[in-house]
Parts: sequence; C-alpha cells; structure tokens
Amino acid sequence: MSATAATAEDPAWAGKVKKLLAAKQTYPDAAQTKGDQGTAIVKLMIGPDGKLQSVELVKPSGSRVLDREAVTIPSKVGTFPAPGAASSLTVPLTWKLS
Repeated sequence: MSATAATAEDPAWAGKVKKLLAAKQTYPDAAQTKGDQGTAIVKLMIGPDGKLQSVELVKPSGSRVLDREAVTIPSKVGTFPAPGAASSLTVPLTWKLS
C-alpha cells in the first residue's frame, strides 16, 4: 500500500492553501480609489515540496490592478503545504468594497 499525495482533490490540502492565500490578500489602494471590485481566478502549480512553480490568471477580474495583485499574492505566501506530488489548484480571489 502506498501513501497518497495531497492534491487539489484533497479538501484539507486545498483549504490550507486557500487560507494561506486569504491571509496575504490585500485590497490595493489604487483599486479602492477607483472603486474597482471583482473576482480573479488564478491557477497555481505547486511542486511536491510545496514550492510555487507558476501562477496563471485564468479569468480576469475586470481590473488590471486587481489582476496584478491576484498573480502576486501566491508568491507572498512563500512555501505552501507539501502536496507530495506536483499539484495544481484553481482559486477565486474576490475583492468587494463595503
């Protein structure tokens, strides 16, 4: 019997990754000033050791400022929980003014 790697299909692993991203997510001043809101969807490629391999903007938010922030957030995390095998995860990042 072999050990199973944590992957995007593993809700616990995906939840940890999303929590780390949320902790680094900020609302850029320029976007707030312009009243920009939206959801950007990014696809992360994470190596077996938890290191970020790449970030791809899958669906833009409609704001260049927010899109730029969306692709930089994952690199602010540093190292993610090690999935054990190279894994990808698609994550929505939302900014909404109250």
